Amino acid sequence: MRLITLALAAFIILLISAPLLVQSDYRWFHYAGTLIYVLADPLCHQLPGRCLFIGQLPVPVCARCLAIYGGVLVLCVTVLLKRPVQPWPLKAYGILLSLIILEVTAEKVFSLPGFTILRMVSGFISGVIIARLVLESVFKMRISTTHG
Repeated sequence: MRLITLALAAFIILLISAPLLVQSDYRWFHYAGTLIYVLADPLCHQLPGRCLFIGQLPVPVCARCLAIYGGVLVLCVTVLLKRPVQPWPLKAYGILLSLIILEVTAEKVFSLPGFTILRMVSGFISGVIIARLVLESVFKMRISTTHG
């Protein structure tokens, strides 16, 4: 689990640093940043209007994808910190998935630009759900955050 968490953190750092590397005056940094963009291409549509910008360039994945990776990372860190463990009820998954479907549907139907924050929220929730389902199903681990 530590290895997965470290690899995911390194991946997110690479994604965030890619625009800075590409804009660097140092040739090898520029090449490394370009390589990150090329490798990220199959992972995401990379539409600039849906991406966060660092400097003059977009991050190599959209805001939603970056937030998905962030949600998975947060859950992995939570597991590593050995927080109290209890499974979520299926109803919680249903509610969260319904919110994500509603957000994506509203975005498609109304074609409203500027939903970056909303995309990031739905992406983060998606990342947490994906990580929980994988950990609970594949690894038979029971995880959750504390109830407050």
